[in-house]
Amino acid sequence: MNLFVVAGTLVDLGTFAIAVRESARRPDEEAAILRAACRIRMRAIVVCVAALATLAFAVEATARDALLPALAACHLFAIAPATTGAWLQTRVRLAWLALSPVLGMTAWLGGSLLLRAAGNRDPGAFLIAWGAGIVVQSLVPWATTRAHLKLGWGAANPFATGDRALVRELFREAAPLGLSSAIATLAFRLDSAFLRRFRDDAAVGRFMHAFQLLSFSINVPSNLTSALVPSLVRASARGTSEVVRITRRVGAVLAGLCLPVAAIAPAWSAQVLWLLWVREGSQGAAGFEIWRATHGDEITSARLLAAAAVAIYLTYPQMNALLALSKQRLLCAISCGALVTKSALSLFTVAEYGVVGAAATTLAVECAVCAVASIALARAVGGAVFSRQLLRPLLPALAAGAIAWPLRDLAPLAVAPLAALLVAAAVALAGALPLRLWLDDAEAGR
Repeated sequence: MNLFVVAGTLVDLGTFAIAVRESARRPDEEAAILRAACRIRMRAIVVCVAALATLAFAVEATARDALLPALAACHLFAIAPATTGAWLQTRVRLAWLALSPVLGMTAWLGGSLLLRAAGNRDPGAFLIAWGAGIVVQSLVPWATTRAHLKLGWGAANPFATGDRALVRELFREAAPLGLSSAIATLAFRLDSAFLRRFRDDAAVGRFMHAFQLLSFSINVPSNLTSALVPSLVRASARGTSEVVRITRRVGAVLAGLCLPVAAIAPAWSAQVLWLLWVREGSQGAAGFEIWRATHGDEITSARLLAAAAVAIYLTYPQMNALLALSKQRLLCAISCGALVTKSALSLFTVAEYGVVGAAATTLAVECAVCAVASIALARAVGGAVFSRQLLRPLLPALAAGAIAWPLRDLAPLAVAPLAALLVAAAVALAGALPLRLWLDDAEAGR
């Protein structure tokens, strides 16, 4: 599955973000830019599908076992028409872009449930279901933009020679960003490999309970900040102070969303993990206490990863600001540094401390990435995400944490509504809602 995720990133090759950026800069050339981006994707798709199919037949014991993973790799071809989603993002029409992953994951979940109900346990069949979900997700923006944008079948021909100069230009711009995204994805998912090497599958499972929550949560800053790339491009044309203003405003909004969760994590991580992963079939309150006493590493890792989420949330607006400023080669260097650093640290921390070591390494690396991105952005435009605006979300988050800590021994079922109430109140006081406000602010002066 991880190989398919990395392949999906390589297929994009940074073309979507670059297409959005260049379309915002050169609206008269938008159709040509999207055709060129689609053609680059198709060429990358052909290479990745061939590589994944070859690997499947090389690794699996029989040709029959390799057939389904090889077929599942063909879902990558559906990513090419999704290039038209850049048209939506350039115009900040985000409803269908937001809905497409929901529909895709619903299709994946539905297919997986049907396979399970049918008693099918073949991993290849579940890869087919996952690929079907990606196909649905990719075709939604294409279907939405058909009435407004016609790229023609030539855009899907990887061997077409039209717009050769533009294709080369976009490839030079996109390749460092695509490589950066693939490396960042690999670095982010590296922990399970080290845990499996130095511990066992049980340790991987305990770590993944908290890691899956982190992985799911970062869709929020990823999607929200990528929507601002056109605004940041236009802001950079008006002056560096506008880029700083938007980055700090978005950073404060994202801090308002993540800081309350990180603040209550030291008190209630155990209860949340137990409710999500353990409650069914357990022995009620007594079962929770027994589980908490024997899963200290899992609970500690959740607390550390909640802190890592804060660094990630503050990094995203800065990374997208650097992208809008055409600093994608710097982004690639940062990702490479993160991968090397995490690999080197994990050799010691995971071997010595297991699940907690993996979470601590993730926290340290994400904080380092946030610091480097801040320095790079400050050098480019004279300011970074850190400013007095972060005080407003910080104070209610600290208050939520102070309320939660004395109640850290509450039963899980009592914690659930109280945690939701505290987080909602802190987010409201932080000024992070309504989300539409920061999009309007970002477009001010356009």
